[in-house]
Amino acid sequence: SDGMSAVADRHNATVNGVIKTDNSPSNLDNKSTTTESIVSATKINLDATLASYRTGGSKALGSTDSLFIFTTSHGGIDTVPGVNNSILYLWNKEYINDTEFVSKLPTQCKNITMVMEQCYSGGFIDNFIDRYTGTTQKRVIATASSSTEPSWGNGFSNAWTSGVARIDDRLNPNDAADTNGDNHISMAEAFNYAVKADPSANPSLANHEHPQYKAKNPVNAGTTQFLNSCPVPVTKSIRVTRPNTAESWKQKSTYYITWTESGLSTVNISLWK
Repeated sequence: SDGMSAVADRHNATVNGVIKTDNSPSNLDNKSTTTESIVSATKINLDATLASYRTGGSKALGSTDSLFIFTTSHGGIDTVPGVNNSILYLWNKEYINDTEFVSKLPTQCKNITMVMEQCYSGGFIDNFIDRYTGTTQKRVIATASSSTEPSWGNGFSNAWTSGVARIDDRLNPNDAADTNGDNHISMAEAFNYAVKADPSANPSLANHEHPQYKAKNPVNAGTTQFLNSCPVPVTKSIRVTRPNTAESWKQKSTYYITWTESGLSTVNISLWK
């Protein structure tokens, strides 16, 4: 977007030949009264931001820091399809290709995670993962599409966001992404959930996107990479449903003990006589 400018910068639709536009919101979470600090998405601002995170920069990241990059924009290719030379479109008709973008990333921080929604976003994987020769920085990338296809709408990024936020489309609690029940959503779990929940990735569609995922240092880095280390508070409870009254049990007889629980991974049963 154009940052904090009040000038319309979004083309929402064309109705009866009339272009409908509005201004990008400056309150991104739409909940607080605080206005976020947003700079225009020009190439010079992107370069300056990434430079500030590199060694010697004004906001240089340390060896224990993490960098998370989320892109939702238009994408394309600046060469023939299949060569993986993808581009990310910026503001005012500017763009940056995958090779240049990855070359500007800080190399001294502990890990970098990228989630990309734009068309042909899969073309960033070879630069970010395959050609990276470092051995200490953990890297994870998830993209809405492969390197040779467009992405459709925001299906992937919406599903990914709902997965890590633990909500469904109606903002109701939803822990479906937490497949191992540890109360954390790893980047691997978020991707797997997004693929299943992304309506644009449905194989039954004639044209559907193919989300991509890859990690390095190690190859399963996404299973231990999270947006934060804070687990969601879980209320633990258990209720015995059988027996539900006082009973007398006979030796060498079989009886069933049943219960309902919430937030428990194991249940111990002790018998006393």
